[in-house]
Amino acid sequence: MALLKRLYEGIMVKINCKLVPMTESLINTEYLETLNDKHYMKYSRQSLINHSLESSRTFIHETSVNPQKDFFAFLNESEIFSGTCIIDSDLKNKVANLGFLILRRYSGKGYGSKMFQLMVQELLKRSEVEFVEIGTNPNNLGMLAIAKKAQMPLVNTSENLFGEQKYILYRDSVVNIRKNMLIN
Repeated sequence: MALLKRLYEGIMVKINCKLVPMTESLINTEYLETLNDKHYMKYSRQSLINHSLESSRTFIHETSVNPQKDFFAFLNESEIFSGTCIIDSDLKNKVANLGFLILRRYSGKGYGSKMFQLMVQELLKRSEVEFVEIGTNPNNLGMLAIAKKAQMPLVNTSENLFGEQKYILYRDSVVNIRKNMLIN
């Protein structure tokens, strides 16, 4: 059994990126332009909001004082700010809803999957969260690919949620996702 465990750990995915707390110093023009790009953000509720330096500062502050929310900056392999993610925990139900944004210039490079894996690693440190949820518009192919890679079951489809025509929700245990994605 010990040999099997060592072999399993040996094939775990190594991610050379990291999550750090999101700070005001990371807010830049590229971040605000990405958030305000209605076409790029078409599958996000954020497309309904006009984002500014001040609104971004306010959001960082609000999440920093909310014990159920963790707002992170994603740094790529070169330690360049490439996106953000939020873990919104419902401790009563032991569920964390994950949301993430890859800056436009870094989209299509696999960073969404890496960010998801880093968030799951973060959740593995927390005994109060047992389940992970990700929700999206059914046309958001990037998010659908992440749910498929993690082998997360579809649990709900809703009409007109958050002003979207359709909203789908995937949910699975942190332990299953770790196993399915070979996360340390």
